[in-house]
Amino acid sequence: MITFDAEMEKWMELFRDRFHDIVPLMQISPSVTNEQIIDAIEKSIEAGENLLPVIFGYGGKRGIRY
Repeated sequence: MITFDAEMEKWMELFRDRFHDIVPLMQISPSVTNEQIIDAIEKSIEAGENLLPVIFGYGGKRGIRY
């Protein structure tokens, strides 16, 4: 379950600063945990591209799902 706490806010801000976009929580399954979202954000930052659509399977890029 996704909960909005200070840690999640920090990572969402990092994502927004890096990719000039928001983390689309409405498109991510409610069964996904904060830890999974944070891990996906970290992987995106390391890769230099937004991997959230691939990791969580939304949008035009479908791939790995948690």
